[in-house]
Amino acid sequence: MKQYVVFLLLIILGCDTPRIVSTAVPGLDFGSYKTYQITEAQNKADITHPAYDNDSNRAVMIESIRNEMAKLGLDYQLQAPDLLVVYNLVITDMVDPRYDSAVIYKPWVDTRLDSFNYTEGLMTIKLIDYESSEMVWQGSVTGILDRSPEKFKQNIKKDVAKIFATLPSR
Repeated sequence: MKQYVVFLLLIILGCDTPRIVSTAVPGLDFGSYKTYQITEAQNKADITHPAYDNDSNRAVMIESIRNEMAKLGLDYQLQAPDLLVVYNLVITDMVDPRYDSAVIYKPWVDTRLDSFNYTEGLMTIKLIDYESSEMVWQGSVTGILDRSPEKFKQNIKKDVAKIFATLPSR
């Protein structure tokens, strides 16, 4: 019976879709922006999950951001760009406490508390007007991560594209 419950729980968690959130300055027009520069928001000393948050995955993020910025018609420039692209990746261990009876029906009240441990990821991309230092757009994706860091790496490009798809000018 416990195997059935674990199987059902894995199916439910496997169906978790990433949540995408986007905020933009009203009337945002990318026509006035021609160049950008990319920087990361997090110090590498603060990385807590190197299996997910590592140089290789961050390189994929940067490449994906560059591809999306090229689709917007923007050129990469190191000195005095029009936009500053700031990205961040936060990986957190989470615990979901729940009563056993919440998973399967029982004709009695079960007060046994179980917990489920999982890892959640948050990828954030911000576009900041370089001249005014004001954020003009922010997009993020949050979701439960697969236990395989390789699958996480495979999904980075898709997740970055999903974030950029929320830009108002698209």
